[in-house]
Amino acid sequence: MGGSVDPVLTAWEVGREAATAASRDAVLGYVRERLTVEPTIVDSLYCNHVPNMGDGIEFRRSGPVLAVYGESLMKFAPALGDALAAAALEGATPTVRRLAAAGR
Repeated sequence: MGGSVDPVLTAWEVGREAATAASRDAVLGYVRERLTVEPTIVDSLYCNHVPNMGDGIEFRRSGPVLAVYGESLMKFAPALGDALAAAALEGATPTVRRLAAAGR
């Protein structure tokens, strides 16, 4: 599930342009192979990796925009769906502690 990029190709030392190109190639290849469509890039968003995060989840809010990021998020899809829906309705920012408590 999902694509992956060799960490050597996105290491800090290779620079942003090379890392972006490697990531873009991986995503485009994944879409072509698995979704059998020709993807068109309409915009880009550059994100830094959080070293040693493991399967962590983080939430950040800036006004009405809520971002969630982490590693292996598909494992947490049902709990994330509920947490993000509640956040949209309440205008709150989820926390990992509340997410874990809801999963019990």
